[in-house]
Amino acid sequence: MQHRIIFLATLKTLDQVCSNHRGRFKFLSTCTSLTAAST
Repeated sequence: MQHRIIFLATLKTLDQVCSNHRGRFKFLSTCTSLTAAST
């Protein structure tokens, strides 16, 4: 059940980030960087 809470909290955070374009771009850049670093 705790995983569900974490998941919902993450979704809420992502929704807030995506609601402003600068935050969304920053988030996408971070994801891209993490993906590139992990490969």
